[in-house]
Amino acid sequence: MIGGKLAGLDLPGLATLLGVTCREYVAIAQSDPRIVAEPMTAESLAWIRAWIALGMPDADLSKLVFYGDPTVRAIIVAVLATLPKPARWHAVTNVLWIEIGRSTAAGFMACAPGRTHVIALNGRTSDALLGPVIAHELAHAIHRAAEPVVAEPMTAEEHTARVLAVAQDAGWSREHLIRIMYRQEDLANGTARAWGYECAVDGLAADRDRKALLHDELEAARGRAAEITAEMDRDFPREQPNESAAACVAATNT
Repeated sequence: MIGGKLAGLDLPGLATLLGVTCREYVAIAQSDPRIVAEPMTAESLAWIRAWIALGMPDADLSKLVFYGDPTVRAIIVAVLATLPKPARWHAVTNVLWIEIGRSTAAGFMACAPGRTHVIALNGRTSDALLGPVIAHELAHAIHRAAEPVVAEPMTAEEHTARVLAVAQDAGWSREHLIRIMYRQEDLANGTARAWGYECAVDGLAADRDRKALLHDELEAARGRAAEITAEMDRDFPREQPNESAAACVAATNT
C-alpha cells in the first residue's frame, strides 16, 4: 500500500510500484536496501521512478546549489554522501539549499532555475545536530511532489490561519487535523531513520555557546504551540469535553 506497509506485497507487486521488472527490483534492493525502505508514499515512489528512468545516476555533489557559509555546505555534502543514490540525486538536481546565521545575518541570492524544493537551514545550529536536520529536511522533500517554487508573502500566523480555515471548510475534526499535521513529520523522521539519522538533541548538550539560543527557541515554540492549541480549541471544539491528553496523543498514533 502507498503510504502504508509494503510487507503484504509480493515481488511482482513491489516491482510494479517502481515500474521495473522483478529482476531489476531485486538488483536495486540489493545495491542499497534503503532505496526501497519504508515509509513509502506516492510522491517518494515518483522520485525513485524518475531516477530509474534516467538510468539511476549518481549525483555530482560538486554541483550542489547552495547559498551560505562554506562550512555548512561541507556538512551538507558529507551527509549526502552517506545517503541512497536517489536521495543524493534529488538533493542535487531539484533542491535549492540555503543557510543563514552562521557567518551572516542575512543574504541576497538569485532564484535557482529548475528547483522544485527549497531547504533553508539555521546556521546557528550546532554541527552535531545539523547532520540529522539535513537528512530530515531532505526526507520532507522526498515525500513532496515536484511542485515549482512559488513565492507567496505569508507570516507564520497567516499560514496557521490558512491551515485552520482549510481544515474547517473540509469538516475535519480536531483529532484528524492533528494527525494530518504530524503525518509529514512522522514520514520525514521514518525516512531519515531508514537512512541512518536520528535527531539526537544530546549533541547540543555540550554546545555551551548555543544553550541559551536553544532555550529561547524552545520557549518561543512552546508559546506559539499554546496559541495554536487555543485557536484549535476555539475552531474545533472537542467532541468529548473531558477527553484526556493521553487519548488525544493516542489518536495521533493510530
